[in-house]
Amino acid sequence: MVADLIDHNSKSWKEEVITTVFTLEEAEAIKCIPLSRLVDKDMIVWKGDRFSDYFIRSG
Repeated sequence: MVADLIDHNSKSWKEEVITTVFTLEEAEAIKCIPLSRLVDKDMIVWKGDRFSDYFIRSG
């Protein structure tokens, strides 16, 4: 669903969608979250350990 809230061409929030789906308070909080203008797609940033476990200290 998050992908539907972001205009990937302009790298900005789709404010009209956000204000339709969420309450006014939630929409304002979401629109305050900055979006990266540098990263175009998701990527793996943690490859895991030999047990495929994740711990905060390994992140």
